[in-house]
Amino acid sequence: MARGLLQDLNKIDTGSQRLSVALLVVHLFLNWQWLVKVAASKHVWRLAAGLLTGLLVVGAFLLLPVEKSAQNGQGTAEHLQNDRSSGSRSGKNPLP
Repeated sequence: MARGLLQDLNKIDTGSQRLSVALLVVHLFLNWQWLVKVAASKHVWRLAAGLLTGLLVVGAFLLLPVEKSAQNGQGTAEHLQNDRSSGSRSGKNPLP
């Protein structure tokens, strides 16, 4: 049952991320004239630098590798449940 819930939450999280990116693109498109006139002060290099910086930040999050911890994976819910029942909150460190 917990695995199904985690899959549902993962789908909701992925959908909300995609919606956020889509709304960002629409927002930039609708405010393009303001970006060109005010934010870049009619200097194309400022607009290009801002867009490039944004793309680099987003690209870093998308392309950099992510390490999974030993607790990350399919057994996470069971691991957490076992920690709670074994009294790991009593000050003991459950990790070796």
